[in-house]
Amino acid sequence: MGSGGSKKLQEQDPNASRGKGPTEFGTEVQSTQEPKADIACRGGNFEVIPLSKRDAAIRAKIEEEMINKRHTMLLLGTAGVGKSTISKQFVIAFGDGMTEEQIKAGANQVLQNLAQKINILAAVANEDTSDTSILSSASDEIQDALEVIQQFNVDIEPEEVSEMKTSTLKILKDPFWEKLNALKPNLTFEQEMEVNAADYFLNHVDRICAEGYLPDSEDLVHLRFPTTEIATMAFKFNKVTFSLKDVGGQIQYRDEWPTIFRDSHIVLYIISIADYCKFSKNADEGDENSRNRLVEARTLLKDICHQKDLASRPFVLIFNKMDLFYENLKIKPLSSCKVFKGAEPKKDDEPHEEYVERCSNYVIQYFEKAVNSSDDPKLQHQCQSYMTSATDTEIFLNVMQKALVGVIDLLSSQMHSFGL
Repeated sequence: MGSGGSKKLQEQDPNASRGKGPTEFGTEVQSTQEPKADIACRGGNFEVIPLSKRDAAIRAKIEEEMINKRHTMLLLGTAGVGKSTISKQFVIAFGDGMTEEQIKAGANQVLQNLAQKINILAAVANEDTSDTSILSSASDEIQDALEVIQQFNVDIEPEEVSEMKTSTLKILKDPFWEKLNALKPNLTFEQEMEVNAADYFLNHVDRICAEGYLPDSEDLVHLRFPTTEIATMAFKFNKVTFSLKDVGGQIQYRDEWPTIFRDSHIVLYIISIADYCKFSKNADEGDENSRNRLVEARTLLKDICHQKDLASRPFVLIFNKMDLFYENLKIKPLSSCKVFKGAEPKKDDEPHEEYVERCSNYVIQYFEKAVNSSDDPKLQHQCQSYMTSATDTEIFLNVMQKALVGVIDLLSSQMHSFGL
């Protein structure tokens, strides 16, 4: 987390400064000049009906439809933006929670996160073949422990877990680890995510390596275990039932998009706002903009918004990792991303919190323009945006409760426009 100012920024509703934001369930769509009455035909006779009664009937119908129907919410985004973290937060906060099987599996997955960091850093250190290298200074006992860690598999037998924990503790408690962890290697984006994911667990090593350890909700939220298959979970919010469909890695298979998108009602698109200074390892080396991960996220969003299977579907943009964005801007200005090269730099007397807010508005507007970039009226979408940090449960719950009220508002507004 950043400072208190960062948290305040993360909790604010960005819609408040850009027109009408989320409203309570059932709030009617306002117009500039609202007529006092309307004409209706009943049984062949025309009569004047007060608009308030008609609107009350419409609202009652919408509310009934909202409550009786299950609304499918697509969870989409590029790799590494925090989709699996947000999905887990939804399960814990609004769903039935994690199953006993998922919690038990999580214990090994936490160990795997630690093992991945150790193995990646050890591989980097192994590239130094000099007599003064970090690995050459490791004792025989630590060398043996490293060999055990290298064999780690999330599906290891229960009797092997004890040896794995013992080896992990030996390495992390030895002075050798301080040298290894101090390395600042040039990692791929995927390696960087794996290394950073373990940082939370380094502060809880004794608890994690204790016999009978089971992860708590905070452990599960911080756990990095990317979703490769489509996962669906149901939850209720304000009497409305949702089905959250986490597409995970399947989003890369574009030929499957029609099947994935069909029968969905709203899209929750996740963006790592901290990625303005990150670059993809698989990008075209000749086009620096295409390599920027924030630009890639916008390109994917634009392509998704142009899909006919999602015509007129509302979009909710979740800008995740605001805590990292807050810290990154202290070192790298937003203008380091070429698409924001025109962004005004931080003023000498400008508080950092205000600079972060200004930069976040640049990014939000950049993505919101992509949502309605099509000339086809059928491919225009209602859109709302929110900022959060998914690993901070308090902030996440605060923001997502507002976002879900906004989702209900968008869906009910859409039903109203369809004449229900």
